[in-house]
Amino acid sequence: MTRSATNATRATRRRVQVARALGLALAMLAPGLLPSLAEAQEQARLRAGEHAGFSRIALDVPRLGEWDATRNGRILTVLFRDRELLFDTTQIFPGRRVSRVTSARSERGRDGTRLMLSLSCSCDAETYEFQPGMLVIDIRPENDEPSSVQPESAGAGGDDGAAPTDRNGGGDPGGSDAQTAGSGLSSGPPARRLPSALDIKRDEPAPATSAILLEDPQSTPETVSPDAQATTATPQTSEPDEVTVSDAQRRLLQQLSRAADQGLVEFRSPEARGDARTGADAPADAAAEKPAEAETAAEPRPPEEAPAVNTASDASDAPKEATGSAASSPAPPETSPRDAPSTPARTGPPPPIQLDARTAFDAVGPRPAPPGPEPCAAEPHLDPTAWLPVDAPYAEMAALRGALTVEFDRADPKAALALARLQTGLGFGIEARQVLEEFVPPIPEAAVLEDIARMADGDPAAPEGPLASADGCGGRAGMWRLAADYPPGPDELDDPDWGESVLDAFAELPLTIRRRVGPDLLDTLIQAGALDLAEEARLRLDRAPGDHGDAWRMSLGRLALARGDVASGDALLAAVVDHGGPLAPEAMLDLADSILARSDRLPDQLVEDIALAAFEHQGTLLGRRLLVAEILGRAGRDQLGVALDVIETELHAGGSRSEDLEAAMRAILERARAEDVGPLDYASAILAHRQLIGESPAFDPARVKVARELSGIGLSNAALDLLSPALTRNGAEARMAAAAADIAVGGPEAALERLAGLDGADPARLRARALAALNRNDEAYATVEAHLPDSGDERAELAWRGAAWDDAEALPDDDPRRLFARWMANRDAPPGSISPLAATPAPAPGARTPSEAAGSGEPEQTTTPEPFLSRPDLDAPPSLAGAREAIERSDRVRGLLLQALGGG
Repeated sequence: MTRSATNATRATRRRVQVARALGLALAMLAPGLLPSLAEAQEQARLRAGEHAGFSRIALDVPRLGEWDATRNGRILTVLFRDRELLFDTTQIFPGRRVSRVTSARSERGRDGTRLMLSLSCSCDAETYEFQPGMLVIDIRPENDEPSSVQPESAGAGGDDGAAPTDRNGGGDPGGSDAQTAGSGLSSGPPARRLPSALDIKRDEPAPATSAILLEDPQSTPETVSPDAQATTATPQTSEPDEVTVSDAQRRLLQQLSRAADQGLVEFRSPEARGDARTGADAPADAAAEKPAEAETAAEPRPPEEAPAVNTASDASDAPKEATGSAASSPAPPETSPRDAPSTPARTGPPPPIQLDARTAFDAVGPRPAPPGPEPCAAEPHLDPTAWLPVDAPYAEMAALRGALTVEFDRADPKAALALARLQTGLGFGIEARQVLEEFVPPIPEAAVLEDIARMADGDPAAPEGPLASADGCGGRAGMWRLAADYPPGPDELDDPDWGESVLDAFAELPLTIRRRVGPDLLDTLIQAGALDLAEEARLRLDRAPGDHGDAWRMSLGRLALARGDVASGDALLAAVVDHGGPLAPEAMLDLADSILARSDRLPDQLVEDIALAAFEHQGTLLGRRLLVAEILGRAGRDQLGVALDVIETELHAGGSRSEDLEAAMRAILERARAEDVGPLDYASAILAHRQLIGESPAFDPARVKVARELSGIGLSNAALDLLSPALTRNGAEARMAAAAADIAVGGPEAALERLAGLDGADPARLRARALAALNRNDEAYATVEAHLPDSGDERAELAWRGAAWDDAEALPDDDPRRLFARWMANRDAPPGSISPLAATPAPAPGARTPSEAAGSGEPEQTTTPEPFLSRPDLDAPPSLAGAREAIERSDRVRGLLLQALGGG
């Protein structure tokens, strides 16, 4: 044999020997090595859910065994003794399904495997075995209510392996009202939400399983998002186990029993209810006595057939040992609603009714609608003085800023509302509104505070805010309404208590806010004509030391002008103008109106100031008002022709002010009156500058005003010609102005055609005038009767023309037609019973006349005055004196009748 063959043989023998040695060693170590390898391959899955008041982590650990939980600061450590586990955290990180846990890691030690969770807060952590093979960790903020489920001792898995008896709806130890019936790991459709006899806000969840312990942090209380990973990792069976069903039945019976003890539920048998669908022969109490024999496959019925009783019970009240099961629906399979296979609809007969309950809500009927908000807000919500601390307000503001956010940067609405009130009391309205917008939900207190914060900055209150609906309120609510430019009603102004309460509320405001809202409050009272109340309000701020600003001076100037103190008013307004602040243009307008009310022209310096301000604010409404004041100041108060000449010159010069000039011309035409300017001057100015009046719809109001003025001075044809462009647009005001011109030129038929289809008092008056011009007086009165006041002269005049004698009695007392109308209205009464005019009666036969009695010195005979409409006494014997008296009475009556008829 060669050397190479020998070496190969030796190598082969060595390999065989090594293999035999390894096999022998493996055989010797197999009893201890194989279990260790198996344990090293054990996996534990972590799942998480975010609830309203706590975060929950569930660990699915096969053969849970012995475990310990310890806490060191913000590190929570769970030790699984003598176990080597591999934790799967893919369902928690990197998406961070819970907000109170920032990270998770595990490490292998001599005594077992440790799971270490890093918490994001100084929270309370509660660890307990929820059911065999499941460990639950609840993490909630400090000082919260303790869990209603007591944690089991480490390593105690329960004698029978059953879950705790009562976990408040699927293992929610926290008992949070915001927890839903399902979660991101739950399966099947959510339970139907029915009224609860104990006012529990969430549905009764499915029987407690590992899949419904956790809630998707992104789900809403009404929407459940399936967890695809959980469904894939742990396939669930379609039917729950017996332990789960028994626990659900036990909890249902416990809840029903408690509700019945409180009188909230009445149990009725199916026979008593008379339901056609029932097939059960045993009464309800028999079913309660033998719950284990009841069917468990009944499907849920509509709410109107079986109102559900959804109550939450404490674990301390729950029995520790399993009891018999009641009639219950089976737990839904733990699959996602999207992943669940579609099953055909049930076609068989409906199941028999096992139990029928009538709740307390059914007995009292539907709940009444909640009352609406009070029109007058509570005084504490309107008092900035109470919002300010006694001292160190800015230190208080800093403290409230620090308390704005709590755990996980969530807002604290109470602290935010307190901060907004403090800022408003100090005059920081914009900052307060920002805090309300960012941190406070829409509640009535916040809405009122936002309005106050707006006014504290000089901005108007919200148009549909709470102050807009506080009509008739006094005190602070009435004061804030005045500051918000809501005028008081007549009843409020007549009530001295209302005025006193408003003034007291204004005087109690902090000085900063009093200076902000005082001018607006004063202007509202001036516009309402409550000058005495405005004077009292002035004293409430003037007695405070310091300069109160231009806005207050301008309001005081307006008050002085309204009270007739022209010198003081002009001086105050001139001081605001000289100061040159942002309120100077408004003060210029008020001062110009005051001067033009007494003289024809404005001072040259004021005109120059107005011209500069108009140029500065050109293109705005304020700029156009200033331009009108400038033109009127240069032309004169009633110099319409000169003002139009100025506008025409400026328009021909061109430039960027053409729109402002046209707007100024429209304003001048709308305010000018022929009575003030003079009929001849007015007509000359209009006809000479007619080409300046454009044909656009913007000039229609000016055309209508000018047409009415022209008709009033006898130029109706010119008025109709001027209205032609506006009539093509069929506007109501233009049609009424044209109808008045038609009546003036003798065209009542055309006026009636123009007024066709127009409703209201003004068209009715014009229609009555047109009918009266056609001598259709009865129709004229019938047309306008419903649109005129009962005691008006216009109504009485038309009633006289239309022979409506009852209404014609409202004619003036010195009008002779009134006497005739009264007699005509009472034609069935005895003659002379309605007329106060008396005549001297004819003397009796042989009696002496008054003149004869006066000449003889005998006393004159006293007689009862005889009405002038009384019939003469035809049975009296003829006499010269009687004939003379009859002729005189006839002349008087004829004269009165002719005077009355002549008035018509």
